[in-house]
Amino acid sequence: MKRLTTLCAVALAAVMSFAQALPDAITFSAASATGTLTDSTFYAKNLSLRTTDPDSKMSIDANNCSFGASADALTAYSFRLKSGGKTNEDATKNYLTLTASEAGQLVIAVRTGSNSATDRNLVIKQGETELYNDFITEDALKQTEGDVNFYHYVSVNVAAGAITLTYPVNGLNFYAFELKAAAAPALKTVITAEKLWEALSPGAGAARQGFGMGGALYYNQHASGVYKVTSATINAPELLISTEVSGISNPAIAKDDAGNIVIFGAASFPTTADQDNFFYILPKDSTVGMQIASPALVGFNRADFIAANGNLVSAEGGHVYVTLSNAPGCYDVTFQNGAAVSVVKFEGMTLSSTQSCMMLKEGSTYYYAAAGLGIYTYDGTTSTLVEGLTDLNNQCLGATKFAIGEKEFYVYHTGANYTSEFKIFNKTDGNFVKDAEGNESFTFGTNASSVGALRGVWTNVEKIDDNNYMLYAWHSHNGGAVYKVSVVVSAEITLSCDETMGSVSGAGDVAVGANATVVATPKPGYEFVAWKQGETVVSNDATYTFAVNENTALVAVFEAKENVTLSLAVNDAEMGSITLPEGIVMGENSVVYGTPVALTAVPAEGSTFAGWFNGEALYSTEYTLNLNSKESLSLTAKFVNVLTMAYELNGGVTNDYGWQNKDDMFDTFMADNGA
Repeated sequence: MKRLTTLCAVALAAVMSFAQALPDAITFSAASATGTLTDSTFYAKNLSLRTTDPDSKMSIDANNCSFGASADALTAYSFRLKSGGKTNEDATKNYLTLTASEAGQLVIAVRTGSNSATDRNLVIKQGETELYNDFITEDALKQTEGDVNFYHYVSVNVAAGAITLTYPVNGLNFYAFELKAAAAPALKTVITAEKLWEALSPGAGAARQGFGMGGALYYNQHASGVYKVTSATINAPELLISTEVSGISNPAIAKDDAGNIVIFGAASFPTTADQDNFFYILPKDSTVGMQIASPALVGFNRADFIAANGNLVSAEGGHVYVTLSNAPGCYDVTFQNGAAVSVVKFEGMTLSSTQSCMMLKEGSTYYYAAAGLGIYTYDGTTSTLVEGLTDLNNQCLGATKFAIGEKEFYVYHTGANYTSEFKIFNKTDGNFVKDAEGNESFTFGTNASSVGALRGVWTNVEKIDDNNYMLYAWHSHNGGAVYKVSVVVSAEITLSCDETMGSVSGAGDVAVGANATVVATPKPGYEFVAWKQGETVVSNDATYTFAVNENTALVAVFEAKENVTLSLAVNDAEMGSITLPEGIVMGENSVVYGTPVALTAVPAEGSTFAGWFNGEALYSTEYTLNLNSKESLSLTAKFVNVLTMAYELNGGVTNDYGWQNKDDMFDTFMADNGA
């Protein structure tokens, strides 16, 4: 016996030593030729991998690749498991089986088997439940930061047990598998846009470029001046800049980050007729403008579009980005204290042969749109096309970009020329922002039908708070509109309970910061005890209201209540009886707490029902009694004989009992029959 105990201890120690020696992840460290992985198993802590390859297609070879969330947090792998082809149709050949010893997050380092393939997908199933089914492409997973190329992992939460990996289109390459602690479900972000108001084109020629700030739209009317329009002044826009610049023909207009308005104009400035191009700045909250010469930009005849950032009239200064069409190019004009101090032409930009426009600058990256080509980023030397934007108008002008948290959004013109249609693309998630009705295209104005120069929709975004943005849209021929972009971050409320004891309601998505109300309803025989989050009791009230700040899983705890006693009798079985529900008998009954019980008193011929008595106290005079079984009762149904007699109401009748009215008669018979 002692020897057996010793052997068991040695075996247990060996198992524990083996488990402790296993790596955190399944990786590959040596090459294996095709035909050697027909049925092989690899191990890691809490996870094993088995290959099923009867046709000898799988292999392991040397291949360097890095995976991670960012360039400064990467894991490098030197070998890969090549599937060598696709899983067959009935998933009996060329697939992988993972077995997790506990629930967790399955993390897989995987790449496509072809850099150019766009249709290869990975399917992850547990039993009949599909946990993951998505394309494994270079575009989807490959990232570049500086000169570092790397790939994102594929991650999915799994339960303990077998997990099947198939690749029904074609082969994939696997570098690592790891089971980590399950990731908490992410909060959901839903973004919608709502048009608040619009203002039609002022007519009398094009208002070439416009923008918005502070809930108002600003535009420069052809040969007239700079106007401001609000929801209250739609029919009477306010002239902001004096008539000294009214001779400007089709100038470009923008605002900087501080709210200063800047104009870059063409010929016809009345006081300096010899200067073809100039800047005019209207400082924020000022009615006095500043005319600024820019000799380096003389002679270009017409400025198409401009954008600005910084504070043009401050010592720190800012920039105005000027796009010229008749001498195609974009220029960076540096300002300090309201003066243009330098002009630099951007080199290496992919520009349109007709029109281009600078959108904005973030950090060291510029964003611009080129008519008929698309939206580009520019780092000062090289332009890169922004991928994934669809349905762009062939002018693609007036685009903008903004971010909500880590999500990146592009707003751009999608309709035909002279229409005011635009979309808001969530590039991070690959979908479009929609309105309350589910539409993903936004329009405004009357859609002019003129022919000639092409025009697009101009947009800019102003942050109000973390959950609300103002989006301003302006079309040269159709006017402008103001939209509210609302960000609703919601958490998921999940509820559970022992359904044999009760039920719960109130689960679902609730906006973060709002209140949620959940309700626990016990079944008959049970009572509510508490709401628990994990092991913590958060409320003892069946109806629980709380502020939502995160995904929340609550459990309603019920317990059985003690049965109640129900005793039933009649005062005289010959005078009447009780109709009983199933499971209830005359005499003593043990009834589950809260169980509905219906009793009906049935008098015999010649008798009448006098009432239900709980002990000596009258409980009810209703023939049918509906009990909720929340207290113990000892009920007797009492009946009395009915005497037929002549009785005259007028003057009464003298008799042996001395009755003078019907009430006297009833009282006598109740007494005679023990009632």
